[in-house]
Amino acid sequence: MIDVIIVNFKTEAFVARLLRSMKLHEAENCLNVIVVDNASLNADIVSLEREFKDFAKFVKLPKNIGFGRACNIGLSCCSSPFVAIVNPDILFSKSVFPMLKNQVLLDEKNSQSYLYGPKLINEIGEVSPSCYKQPTLFHQLFHALGFGYFAPRLGLVSKMVEFDHLQDRVVDIVMGAFLFGRREVFDRLSGFDEQFFVFFEDVDLCLRARDQEVGVKFLANIALKHSGGSSTADNIYLRRSLWLQGRHKFYQKWYGHFIASLSVVLVLFVEA
Repeated sequence: MIDVIIVNFKTEAFVARLLRSMKLHEAENCLNVIVVDNASLNADIVSLEREFKDFAKFVKLPKNIGFGRACNIGLSCCSSPFVAIVNPDILFSKSVFPMLKNQVLLDEKNSQSYLYGPKLINEIGEVSPSCYKQPTLFHQLFHALGFGYFAPRLGLVSKMVEFDHLQDRVVDIVMGAFLFGRREVFDRLSGFDEQFFVFFEDVDLCLRARDQEVGVKFLANIALKHSGGSSTADNIYLRRSLWLQGRHKFYQKWYGHFIASLSVVLVLFVEA
């Protein structure tokens, strides 16, 4: 059995597409699908629940409490040995859960434990860089100066654009669009840090896993389609604001108030 957690906030069309792809390609696997709805409060969530009432359990929240906290509510409903956290904008084109389970068992034979992230393919069929180094102010500065675009091979930004994503690799961070691992790993980490409303909660989770000697592993031979930014795609200003708030909380937690303040200065005078 595998518990699959999906957090929805007004992304019912994406969730429906995701669930249909899972039913098509993962029908032979024993899944416990949990959709946590962050108070979407529209008719579409009712239709979604009606269509998938025999495939997924729906947990409806009275207000939008953020991605990480909603994931933790989903995790509290889990009892299976394996957990997958899946964004609504993921799409299955083949079965991947047996391969993921086999990878976990293979690594455990070598006394290794990981959180796993697959290769992500964008809407035009290209590999999306989904591995990151631990973000620092230097990475932020070099990103603002365009080094990730003009000189990607130098590896001066947090996003690992210098990595071709063609082989498995232990990294600091994998994108939280799809995370897979043992339930006991998520329990050991106490799930997501709920101070992050949205954005950077996956960064924080991966770094805490690394620091607790769990590890984070990118899997090149397991691929999923990923659209990106479904819950905030219609409002780029809201998305940017939430991303900046998440980054500021991350710098405060991991580096302290002074570095977090310098990060704000970089935003105002370099990134603006």
